[in-house]
Amino acid sequence: MTKPVIQNRKHFEHENVFQYISKKSRVNKIIDSIAHPFAAGTFYYFTQIYNQPNFHFISNSIQRVLGYEQKDFTPTQFLNILHPEDLERLENKEQMSLSFLQKEVSASAISSYKVAFLIRLKHARGNYITILHQARPTRVDENGKILETLFVHTNVSYLNATVDHKISLINRNDRSWFSLNTDKRQLLCDKNFANHFSERELEIIKCVEFGESTNEIAEKLFLSPHTIATHKKNILRKSKCHNFNELIAKCIRNGII
Repeated sequence: MTKPVIQNRKHFEHENVFQYISKKSRVNKIIDSIAHPFAAGTFYYFTQIYNQPNFHFISNSIQRVLGYEQKDFTPTQFLNILHPEDLERLENKEQMSLSFLQKEVSASAISSYKVAFLIRLKHARGNYITILHQARPTRVDENGKILETLFVHTNVSYLNATVDHKISLINRNDRSWFSLNTDKRQLLCDKNFANHFSERELEIIKCVEFGESTNEIAEKLFLSPHTIATHKKNILRKSKCHNFNELIAKCIRNGII
C-alpha cells in the first residue's frame, strides 16, 4: 500500500501550543484538553468575551498561518476573509451549536464540549486555505450562558478535506454528536466514529497520523508488515474512505486524533 502523504509530527514540534499559550492556569487546562489534534498542522488561537466587539486575545502564530498581523484580525475581517459559501452557512452552524449546548447539555457540562467544523479562509496572499475550526466555551454562568470562548484554527489544507458544512460536538468523556447535517437543523447522529474500529486499528490510525510507515508501525507494535497492511485495508473499508489522507481528515474532525 502506498504510504499516504502525511506530514510527520516531528515537523510540527516547534508549533507546540504550550510555546504560545498564556501562562494562566485556566487557559492552559482548556488548551491541554483540546490540543492533541493541533499536531495535524500549524494553528493559531483567539478568545472572545461575550458583548465585547473585538477578540480578546489573538496568538501571534496567526501570521504564520494566515499571513495577517494580530492587530488586523477582527470579527469583521474574519467574516471578510471567510469563503462566501462558508459565510452563508456559518449562521446555521452557530445556531445549531448553541441550540445543542442549551437544550442537550447541563450548564455545568457546557465547557466540556467543543464544536468542530471545516471552513475556508483567505490567506494574505489571496488563496483560500482549509481550516479546522474548533470552539470551546471557557466561562459559562450558572444559567448556561457562554461568557467566553476559545477558538483554535488549524491549517489542514494538505489533507484535501472536503468542506461539507457538517459539524461535530465532541466530549471526550461523555456523549458526542458527529458530522451533523446543518441543513436539517436537527441532531441526526450520536454515534462515535471511533466505535467503528478495534483498539488495534485505532493504534494504527494514530501511528499513520504520526507519519509512520507500514514497516515502522509493524516494528513498534511487534507485528508483521503483512498484518499491518491487512489492518490498513480493513480500516479503509470500515471508514468508507478511499485513502488515508481522507481517513485522517475524518478522524481529526471526529475527535479521534
